[in-house]
Amino acid sequence: MQKYVPIEELVEKEKLDYLVGLENNPFLTTKVNVRDVECIYHTNSKRTLWQAVGVELIEPEMLDFLDSLEEDAVFYDIGASNGIFSIYAMQKGLRVFAFEPEIQNFSLLGINSYLNSKTIKHQPKIFNIALSDSNEMGSMFIAKFEAGGHMKILDKPQKVGENDNFTPDFVQNILKYSLDEVINKYKLPNPEYIKIDVDGAELAVINGGGNTLTNKSLKSIFIELEDEKPESEIIINRLQLYGFSLKSKTQVQNYVGLYNYIFRRNSNE
Repeated sequence: MQKYVPIEELVEKEKLDYLVGLENNPFLTTKVNVRDVECIYHTNSKRTLWQAVGVELIEPEMLDFLDSLEEDAVFYDIGASNGIFSIYAMQKGLRVFAFEPEIQNFSLLGINSYLNSKTIKHQPKIFNIALSDSNEMGSMFIAKFEAGGHMKILDKPQKVGENDNFTPDFVQNILKYSLDEVINKYKLPNPEYIKIDVDGAELAVINGGGNTLTNKSLKSIFIELEDEKPESEIIINRLQLYGFSLKSKTQVQNYVGLYNYIFRRNSNE
């Protein structure tokens, strides 16, 4: 049997002390009162710290949407990123099912779920997959490889609001499944409320979720769309065909032409 060699013999003391201090650094965890609800976030970078302390400023209409939902409701967060809104939903007593394909954001989503696990009513279900219109392998084109970052685009290197392709910092392989397939295969509860924020892949999510979107248990959909994209008109028409009406439309902060739409099922459906 090979002799055990302690790490102290393999690494210089300065580096080891630094890592031990980093592991126990309280500044890597930030508690935030979001509309008087305490949420805990892992903040290991300037960007994740900004997201944590600025969550009330980023997309207040998303918080308004979550505030309007009844406790114990089933909420699907499609494109959950690092869980900045999923954590708030968990702390509000919702049953959260969060989907995030990008590896660094999913890692943060898992850490943030753990940090809040002692104070939430329902433990979340989190999935490291992309919801799309097919069950196959895909690619995530990452403009900048950073935790909590955006511009991580499925199947095409094209940023939101732009037509030209970008050179990705990294390309990650992704497992893609349709929403209907995931619910049926793993016997998940049908969502009552859905948030879709997938940076240009919205139509694929809609195409892969026909049975879910027509199920009467689904009451409302919060979705981010680009006005100039022809796919957005297709999505709006499709949702109206499925029995939903547009209730509000709000421009996303700092993104001209990008809007958060809220659709609610018609009362006679």
